[in-house]
Amino acid sequence: MAKKSGLSNDTLNALLYIAVGMLLCIFRAGVLNLALTIIGVLIIVAGVIKAVSNAVLEGVITAIVGIALILGGWLFLNVILIVAGIVLILNGGSEILKVIKGKNLTKVIASILTIALGVLIIVSGWVMLDWLFLILGVIFIVNGVLFALGKK
Repeated sequence: MAKKSGLSNDTLNALLYIAVGMLLCIFRAGVLNLALTIIGVLIIVAGVIKAVSNAVLEGVITAIVGIALILGGWLFLNVILIVAGIVLILNGGSEILKVIKGKNLTKVIASILTIALGVLIIVSGWVMLDWLFLILGVIFIVNGVLFALGKK
């Protein structure tokens, strides 16, 4: 039986993991803007196709949603970050009120850390997202390397 030339699916998967990991490490939170732009463009194209195929109103509405996604993506993400920070602060505050009566030091510390995380997300959400995407990128790269080494 002749040996198949070229890259195997496993090798391609490993390379894909590594490539995605490198993109996440390089662009960090900027990946969100890129992803929202690509999705917005695809939705606009779908709207144009609908409009051309005699569903004009539906196509126009779909295209407007795509434009809004491109233009308002960062605004939506800012609002989501602020809401997430507020939820964490409220959660930590309610937990600390419950725990103070029981005087459990570990739960008090965990509640204080939750409040601090909420404040950090509100004050510097994009920095937190940069770190998150950097960590995810490293995980993807390590996963790709381990996948490549394990399949030999």
